[in-house]
Amino acid sequence: MSERKRKQAARKQAQQRRMLFLAAALICVFILGIICGGRMVDASKPVKHNYKYYKELKVGLNDTLWDIADTYMTEDYASVNDYIKEIQEINSLTDDQIVYGQRLLIPYYSHEWK
Repeated sequence: MSERKRKQAARKQAQQRRMLFLAAALICVFILGIICGGRMVDASKPVKHNYKYYKELKVGLNDTLWDIADTYMTEDYASVNDYIKEIQEINSLTDDQIVYGQRLLIPYYSHEWK
C-alpha cells in the first residue's frame, strides 16, 4: 500500500473516531438534558406554605368555643377538640366557659403557594 493511501486511511479512521466521539458526546448531553430538565420541572412546582396567625376576637352574645371553632378552624387541625384546646391554652382558660365581651386570641392558618 502506498504512503498516500495509508495517510488517507489514517485520516478516514481519525474522522470516524471523531464522529463516534461526537455522537457519544451528543447522546450524553441529551441524557443529561432529560435528567436535569426533569428536575427543573420538579423544582418549579408550587409549594404550599402554611403560616399561623392570631386574631383577637370579642366574644359575642351566646357564643361558645364550638361556635368560634366552626367559624375560624382550618383543616390544619385534627379535630375541633384540638382547636378548642389550643384556644384554651393560648388564653389561659381552665374550662370551656367564655362570657360575652371577653376578648380571646384565636389561631388560624393562611396558605400561600410559592
